[in-house]
Amino acid sequence: MSLVLVEIDCSWSLQQLDSALLGLPPAVQERAARYLVSGARRNLIATQTVLRAVIHRLGFSEDQLTTGPNGRPLLQGERLDFNLSHSESRAVLGISREPLLKQCLGVDIEWVNRRVDRLALARRFFTPEESQLVFKDPGAREFFRIWTRKEAILKSNGVGLRVPLDSFEVLADEVPQEISGRPLLLRTEVRESEYTVSWAVPREAARLPVHWVQASEPDWLDRVENYCR
Repeated sequence: MSLVLVEIDCSWSLQQLDSALLGLPPAVQERAARYLVSGARRNLIATQTVLRAVIHRLGFSEDQLTTGPNGRPLLQGERLDFNLSHSESRAVLGISREPLLKQCLGVDIEWVNRRVDRLALARRFFTPEESQLVFKDPGAREFFRIWTRKEAILKSNGVGLRVPLDSFEVLADEVPQEISGRPLLLRTEVRESEYTVSWAVPREAARLPVHWVQASEPDWLDRVENYCR
């Protein structure tokens, strides 16, 4: 078993988007029609198409897609854990059949060149130690490393945190149980495309191998299937 991180370039042509949209269920089509921002519509179509392609390849039905009591998407009745995140024109889908994950996988991606008031956000949401790292960094890497790690924790179980974001740190890889309800392990990687990706898994899944797959590669579904065996 492995954790597979599927990178998705959502910069699809209008023809690709229109064709893919026809293959999505009515509920997703209706969501896409409500988006006023073209980038958000594009990301929805691309990510939902990739997610459903993976589900079908692994032998499941998209009719099993549902949400848990905390609003976290899941595949009903199946041992399959996944989490999806997007930023600008890129997205990442984390997926695994490893039972140790126990529906506790969180993934977050951010484009490091995105324009945000990093200092103001760090003062509001980061601990003093985390904020100092951001203040000393002339670029944005430290900010987005910390931000994506916090978001990955938030997304790991869908319930958010019972404590303020600035009351705990994500500088270490291990996350204590009192923060998210179970001990977690954090990992972060900056991809060549200048996107920072962080993911959180239960501590007992710390040795789970991680494999990256580009959804633009011709054999990407074959690779996902192989890694998920």
